[in-house]
Amino acid sequence: MIDVSVGTRIDRPVERVFAYTADIANDPTWQSDMLEARRMTEGPVGLGTTYRIRVKPSMGVSEGSVEMVELQPGRRQVFRGDMGPMKPTITHLFESADGGTSLTRHVRFELPGPMRLMQPVVRAMVRKRNAGFLAKLKEILEAQPSG
Repeated sequence: MIDVSVGTRIDRPVERVFAYTADIANDPTWQSDMLEARRMTEGPVGLGTTYRIRVKPSMGVSEGSVEMVELQPGRRQVFRGDMGPMKPTITHLFESADGGTSLTRHVRFELPGPMRLMQPVVRAMVRKRNAGFLAKLKEILEAQPSG
């Protein structure tokens, strides 16, 4: 089992950070593995919103879907992916922190079949890449006007 948590502090209000990360269509701007995210459901972003995605996490391009399966406004977002044998769950936890936001990203998935032998290497890679994703998210949101 890969089970990794990384966090950062973003100098923007929780509401802004929460809204930006809730819409998976924004993911290609801050996650280098995400090539494309196309919304498949209508209406406002929320519980049940589903996206068709294309990712390139290491070798080759994969396609699949991501659905928001849990939503606590301003506090928690949970997304469940379906990438064939890979079914990641990604949880974002938000807390106010001196006018900014403390964001923790938790990634959990099971490696299929013989890939399980690679767990220590994959775990370290997932931790490093997700720390990089949060650094990019922080850079993007803090570059936006604060008003």
